[in-house]
Amino acid sequence: MRTAGRLLCAAALVALSACVVESPPKPEDYRPQAMPGVVVPENWVAGSPLDWMEAVVDPSTERLSCGGDPELAGALIEGLHESLFGTKEESPLSR
Repeated sequence: MRTAGRLLCAAALVALSACVVESPPKPEDYRPQAMPGVVVPENWVAGSPLDWMEAVVDPSTERLSCGGDPELAGALIEGLHESLFGTKEESPLSR
């Protein structure tokens, strides 16, 4: 009986693995219906509060996600760092 159960289980797994799965839709295909009236900005920078704090204290954009212009994150971080600490330090972002 155990052998028959194992064979049935194996046959079911083989049958399920043969199912055709479509590739997921692209965001631009469903975004207008999912978020009507929302305009996604061309340039953006995102990160957790901790990532932003670390990026401002030690000027670096490595932990932030950037979309569009990659220089935007560097300019934001340098501006925040200079506003908070008063001086513009030589940082890897300005190279």
